[in-house]
Amino acid sequence: MSAHSEHSGHHGNSRYVIIWALLVVLFVASLGFAAVTSFIVGVVFAFFIAIIKALMVAAWFMHLNIEERWIWVILLVGLLIVLIMWMGVAPDVMEPSGTNWQKIPLQ
Repeated sequence: MSAHSEHSGHHGNSRYVIIWALLVVLFVASLGFAAVTSFIVGVVFAFFIAIIKALMVAAWFMHLNIEERWIWVILLVGLLIVLIMWMGVAPDVMEPSGTNWQKIPLQ
């Protein structure tokens, strides 16, 4: 293995450590913010931070930051389809009772 390839591999790993540290800081920030605010504000902030962390993981750990932009379009279209499907079934699934609906407890 040449000295150049060893040096470039070591230099690239430091970027992963920085991203990991940022993810940890954002995690601690979301927990801390949720602890000092109301439940609803804490949950909204935690979901906002979770979206940012998911984008960071997709960009750097899945290497989407060096891919072409259409890869991001495919990812976002898939997420949009999941959101639409969830919005379509959530009102029915989340109700504890309804017409011809009986929630049977697990045994």
